[in-house]
Formats: sequence, C-alpha cells, structure tokens
Amino acid sequence: TAQNKFYELGKKMMNHKIHLATRVKIMNALVRTRLTYSCQTWNLSKVQGDHINASYMSMLRKMVKGGYRRQAGTYRFVLSNRDLLEKCRTEDIHDFVSRQQRNFVAHVTRLDNKRLAKRVMFNGNDARRPGRRTTLYGKVVERMGISPEEFNRDALLRRY
Repeated sequence: TAQNKFYELGKKMMNHKIHLATRVKIMNALVRTRLTYSCQTWNLSKVQGDHINASYMSMLRKMVKGGYRRQAGTYRFVLSNRDLLEKCRTEDIHDFVSRQQRNFVAHVTRLDNKRLAKRVMFNGNDARRPGRRTTLYGKVVERMGISPEEFNRDALLRRY
C-alpha cells in the first residue's frame, strides 16, 4: 500500500537535509501513484475522496518541518492544508484525480466506436436497477461545468 511505501522510504522522506521539493517529487512518483492507482476509473463519493486526501496530507505533514505544529490554545494546525500544498508545490488528491479522470474520459471519447472501453462508457442500456445513475462521463462533464457537446468537441481537438 501507499503508507507502507512511505514508511519504507521514511528515512529519505523525513530527512530535512534533502530539499523538500526533491522529497515531494519522489513521494509523488513512488507513493501517490500507489495511493491513486487506477484512479481514472474511480467513481468515488466525496467522503471516500476525503479519506484518501487526508492520508496524502498526513504524509505531507510528516515531511514538512513543523507540519503537525498546532496554533496556541486550539486544535488547528499552524499550516492549513492549502498552505501545506503551496509549500510543497503540489496539488491535492481531489485535483489530481479529477485531472486524471478528465484525461481518461477524453481519451476514451477519441477511441473508435467499436472499442470495448468506449462501448461500456457510453452504454445506453436501460435494463438496470432503478435509482440515480452516476457515470464517470457524467461526473467529469458536470465537474467541468460544460455541456457534453463542448466536452466531446474539446476532447476530439485534443485539448485534454
């Protein structure tokens, strides 16, 4: 798992003699990839995404000197999550996963219509259980705040 890999590399990750930017690049290459493996196909709820993001932020806090320091008399950290991300010059997991999903959906949109991945993503099968229907394509388009036609046009023009 990602935390196992983080602690396996713990002496390097928490060594403050190594520049923070270098440690963050190593962590993103070796740990974040495990944390977000195959994230382009995820259909997570907000709570599930928050749990993954909390794990990532915890690892970043361990890497930053004084990352777990609290404000006097409160339970708040001196460094907010936003401050921590800016200091580490990285993005949070929500933004990373959103970008990966957008690129994946754009890639599938460009595929030939006979490809299985495209047929599954744009399946119009009505024989399903009743209830709210959430698809990765719909979620990506909704998150971007554009119409499906605009997304398809931009995907075909390779803007994503």
